[in-house]
Amino acid sequence: MESRPLSTQSIQNNMDFWQPALLSIDREHLPEMPLRNSRARDIKRTHGYANGAEQIYVDNIVGHQFRLSAKPNYKLLGLDAEKASLWAKDVEARFTDWAEDPDCWIDAEEKRTLTMMARESVRHYASQGEILASAEWRRYENNHRPQTCIKLIDSERLSNPFEQADTQRLRAGVELGLRGQATAYHIRCSHPGDVDLALDAYLWKKVKRRKPWGRLQILHVFEPERPDQTRGINVFVSTLRNLKMLEQFQDATLQNAIVNAMYAAVIQSEFDSQTVLQALGGGESEAQHMLNNYLMQVQGFHKSSHNIRYNGARIPHLFPNEKLELKTAKSNPYFENFEDTLLRHIAASLNISFEQLSRDFSKTNYSSARASMLESWKFFLSVRHIIPARFCQQIYALWLEEMINKGVIELPGNANFYQNPSAWTRCYWIAQGQTHIDGVKEVERLERLYALGVITFEEICMMLGKDYQEVLEQRQREDQEFKAYGLSPPSSSSNPVAKKAVKE
Repeated sequence: MESRPLSTQSIQNNMDFWQPALLSIDREHLPEMPLRNSRARDIKRTHGYANGAEQIYVDNIVGHQFRLSAKPNYKLLGLDAEKASLWAKDVEARFTDWAEDPDCWIDAEEKRTLTMMARESVRHYASQGEILASAEWRRYENNHRPQTCIKLIDSERLSNPFEQADTQRLRAGVELGLRGQATAYHIRCSHPGDVDLALDAYLWKKVKRRKPWGRLQILHVFEPERPDQTRGINVFVSTLRNLKMLEQFQDATLQNAIVNAMYAAVIQSEFDSQTVLQALGGGESEAQHMLNNYLMQVQGFHKSSHNIRYNGARIPHLFPNEKLELKTAKSNPYFENFEDTLLRHIAASLNISFEQLSRDFSKTNYSSARASMLESWKFFLSVRHIIPARFCQQIYALWLEEMINKGVIELPGNANFYQNPSAWTRCYWIAQGQTHIDGVKEVERLERLYALGVITFEEICMMLGKDYQEVLEQRQREDQEFKAYGLSPPSSSSNPVAKKAVKE
């Protein structure tokens, strides 16, 4: 039958049946949110590509460190730049000592450092679309150890009391104000899946978002996709179907390969059981007895002959009317192409490159791989700024407020922290540097940009995941040690690549 292209009218008729409901973001997302999140966690737990994609997020967005680089807005605060820099260095040292303490005093559970919290926040963002935590207060007095600590909360505990339906001012556990802002959170005292372990699984605690003077009590971070959105959407939603399809296809292909490989060789006989019975002339009562005798003769023949071999490659003869058929495991010729197609759809949905997701760089060249990784890097930087950086900046603000009120940290010029807290807590976060395919070419590019004056040494260090002040201090110490040993320290003046970049 000759195939014909679809006409415009046929396409229009198909589109007529596609009539999705016109709903708000909360009406679309909140009813299916628990199911979507549970599916995302399950596919991440059982499927290697999904788990690998989440690990790519964690390693590129946060990496092995998440360090504070305090940048108070000294112009707005009316401070001298040098004084603000000295104050920021003291704050950085104190905060890092508390945030990365091996005893994990920053964590209410005493399990995580700040970097570990940042990494976990990215995992929550991937599988649940949001981060939820509470600011706790340790009940002891110690001016040298902050009493502020952070309790990470599973966002599935955030729900309406007694599982009541959503209303205009209460949606998925979040109380909303007149302008749609979150004013309070209803948090279940234990996870709904722990009803057989905890007696308070059907108890809720209402926590206001802020204290009367403005201090945060609940840290709820997500990226809204539409106005009036109350809860976050996990990143696996749009690709859950493809991930599940790929998992089922891989399982089916594996089962087929196992079945094909179960038997290396089989012996075929032209006689079936009914034919043998008729040839032997046996009745119903005698049929089974005669068949057993026949099969026993075949078995005895093979046992006594000791001739059937497979790996030994010698099979002199078989029983009359038998033949040997070798079996080879057959692979699916379409498996690789179908898998690659699905992986490209999944990678596009997750905003990462196909090469990163598949761990296969054999099918691309340098330019294509670099272009795809640069596109992924833009996504990683934006998520870093919106999710873990915002989450950690809120923690930093809570800690700084306590230290200032206790007198451990003094503000320059006896300034008032509460007059402009955002100016005092402005900061950057130093995380994992960008991955380079060809390190020499990337270094040349940075040297040329630095020679042209369009990039600073601080920006270069941040691209590499380093603090420029620590780099300068370490280089100064190393130069002094080189001179102490009578050696000439390496410098850019002796670097031919740097000389070339400066000349051009």
